[in-house]
Amino acid sequence: MEIKHGYKQTEVGVIPEDWKIQELSNIASIASGGTPSRQNLAYWDGDIPWITTSQIDFNTITSAEQCITELGLKNSAARLLPPGTLLLALYGQGKTRGKISSLGIAATTNQACASISISKAISRKYVFYFLVSRYKEIRGLSNSGSQENLNSRIIKSFPIPLPPTKAEQTAIAAILTDMDAEIAALEAKLDKTRRLKQGMMHNLLTGKIRLV
Repeated sequence: MEIKHGYKQTEVGVIPEDWKIQELSNIASIASGGTPSRQNLAYWDGDIPWITTSQIDFNTITSAEQCITELGLKNSAARLLPPGTLLLALYGQGKTRGKISSLGIAATTNQACASISISKAISRKYVFYFLVSRYKEIRGLSNSGSQENLNSRIIKSFPIPLPPTKAEQTAIAAILTDMDAEIAALEAKLDKTRRLKQGMMHNLLTGKIRLV
């Protein structure tokens, strides 16, 4: 295939010549979380959000299904992460593995979540959207065996194509964010229309509304 002038072939595909490929570990700090002992009740039902992979679904996480205490945080591998941290599911049931979310709150995670803290020089949303776009590819990198899992080593070496400036990265992410908002509005309108139809079906098919 002939490559268009001003572009180049890379391991992630054809990209502009002035874009660079960086391993994720070169632009982010990557770690995993931990789980306080379930045997110690003093570690649980506190006020520190604790996220598991079940909540990771290409979304912004603004609440937690479980919480731990300060004592549980201090006595486990869990780390308190700031809002904006990206979370990637290292393993999980069904289609969970490889999904990514962004924290909308300060929270901790279990060890099945990789936390990705992006450098301030890079657009977090740009990286988020790129990882979302490579979901199937990331899943395909899982270790083979009785249970396919991802690990920090795999995630750290994942290649990211980067526009040369944060401004360009931000502009790309802004367009995709606007499209997400438009899709959400359309889905809300469609859901409302479905509910109106359901009510109309009931009224028409039970004779509550007569047409003739």
